[in-house]
Amino acid sequence: MRRARLLTLAATALGSSVAFLDATVVIVALPRMDEDLGLGLAGQQWVVLGYALALSALYLPSGALGDRVGLRRLFVAGVVLFALASALCALAGSETLLVGGRALQGVGGAALTTTSLALLRVTWVGEEGRAIGLWTSLTGLATIGGPPIGGLIVNSAAWGVDFLGSIPLA
Repeated sequence: MRRARLLTLAATALGSSVAFLDATVVIVALPRMDEDLGLGLAGQQWVVLGYALALSALYLPSGALGDRVGLRRLFVAGVVLFALASALCALAGSETLLVGGRALQGVGGAALTTTSLALLRVTWVGEEGRAIGLWTSLTGLATIGGPPIGGLIVNSAAWGVDFLGSIPLA
């Protein structure tokens, strides 16, 4: 049982970290995206907001859906969708594809982050607070690490590589 709890913590923290990391890593890549795709200020805003709007709008519905179809099933679906959307973003040759990919990342991110907390609650019965505290510290590190990691990548490679990094983690 202890092993299952630790594996659940690791999977949920890693999955959620990918979503949080991608929320911040893209910020430093925006100027390069603008150069390559001609986004302009409005396009740059939509690259950020497409993700944030989908993510925040779907938190509550994702929780309800997880209760109906199964937490694990929705978590895995969210991770897969996030990885596929990351590939779309990495390969996007237009503003429309990039913003659409970011919105799909938000959908996947909402599914995986919401269900990750619910999975911890179910798996760590009696120690939910401890598990959520560990999850929060691990995902917090990913959030803080986003801008420096994104800066390193965008200065040494194309901005699409920022999105490709999410795929193996997913």
